[in-house]
Amino acid sequence: ATPPARKPATPARDVDGLHVPSAPPIDYTDSALRERLLGQQRVVSANRQPAPFRDELEVVLGLQAGTYTDADGVPHVSAPVEGTDTELWVLASSGGESAEVAGALGLPLVANYHVSPATILETVASYRAAFVPGVLDEPYVVVSADVLVAETEAQAELAGAPFAEWVLSIRTGLAGAIAYPRPEDALAREWTDAERALVLDRTATRFVGSPEQVVARLEALQRVTGADEILTTTIAFDPADRVRSAELLAQAWGLEAPAAAAGAAASEPAATSTPATAGGAAAAHDTDEPAHDEPAHDKPAHAEDVSVSDAFGQVATHLVGSGAHS
Repeated sequence: ATPPARKPATPARDVDGLHVPSAPPIDYTDSALRERLLGQQRVVSANRQPAPFRDELEVVLGLQAGTYTDADGVPHVSAPVEGTDTELWVLASSGGESAEVAGALGLPLVANYHVSPATILETVASYRAAFVPGVLDEPYVVVSADVLVAETEAQAELAGAPFAEWVLSIRTGLAGAIAYPRPEDALAREWTDAERALVLDRTATRFVGSPEQVVARLEALQRVTGADEILTTTIAFDPADRVRSAELLAQAWGLEAPAAAAGAAASEPAATSTPATAGGAAAAHDTDEPAHDEPAHDKPAHAEDVSVSDAFGQVATHLVGSGAHS
């Protein structure tokens, strides 16, 4: 069949001093061009059919290294990815495919204790058992932990009171995560035994207390899992409680407090920051595993929280193997 005639291009024109050119005469009937564009869609388009998890990771690694070829031997490139130093991390919540693939490709693993604490040991063991030198020469494990620190245990427990209700909302009903409750509202809530049982794994494994209490429990987490890093996340109704938790934890570890780090970053552009787990890193996880919990708040964060949060990202990840704390 004769291909349809091309629609005449609009002539170049000037509109009130702005030059608007005519569309370029690209020949989309060119078979080589069409195949290249279709190939790019198959490999990197957001609308493509996802491949098995390992294959997806190998595409990223191949594009980054500039060595990727498809099943037909056709090479593909991605200018934003090729040659970058972006790190690829795998998030795993079980000892299944994600942990095994991370090990098989020699990638670093983030083991999801703060969302799936019941499976943490199996997750780490599966990764280590499957590990083959690849991107890394040796296994590297980061373990996440939900942390809330206050000056006293009582203060921490009060600020942490809404956590159970928030987790319950994620695990029941159609609406999903509720706006994070106020502590006084959470304390007034009546619970059934079934509801408490549904969130017990999360409430029993949240690190809530004074700096000394939380640090001791985090050291146990590192010791049992053999983690190279501990990645902390903090949820509270009041942003000030989150910031104070970060400050107290950093101080307990002998690290620079977040507010001081933020000030240093503003005054010293070339200052070196403490490495953080996921800074500049891409985290991937199998879709069979639970998604990361993110709180919804009915109290807006203040603008200054952004710089404090950035600073916390520099100091609050505990680098166990770096000598920062032992």
